[in-house]
Amino acid sequence: LRSGTPSTDADIIVAHGSLAALLDHIDALWTNTSLSGFEALLRGVPVTCLGVPFYAGWGVTTDRGAVPRRRTARPTLDMLTHAAMIDYPLYLDPRTNQRCSPEDILDWLEDDGQEPPIPLAGPGRVLSRLLRYATRS
Repeated sequence: LRSGTPSTDADIIVAHGSLAALLDHIDALWTNTSLSGFEALLRGVPVTCLGVPFYAGWGVTTDRGAVPRRRTARPTLDMLTHAAMIDYPLYLDPRTNQRCSPEDILDWLEDDGQEPPIPLAGPGRVLSRLLRYATRS
């Protein structure tokens, strides 16, 4: 941590360190489009979005950006997380090079203790799936 830095907008500026470690020590997080906001939400930290990341506009953040009108569903954070981490991504089994489920990746992690590659598709286009998922219940 670096304190005493001249700034009228911040009490402390963190130049180095882990975001995960910092999230336990903040009251709120403001972000433009960073995945840090999603990480904060998962840890129960209130998030204000200035831009429109995939998790904005669904009722789990305070939104200051122009949220698309189509984001009308009001999923819980659990539903949004499921859509972003389970329902939407396509995972690749590093052993077979074939598509697999998130559970297969977890099994692989438990067996080998190695991190899998990044999913084939991320949560950036989770919107249509989220809308379908939110209307199923």
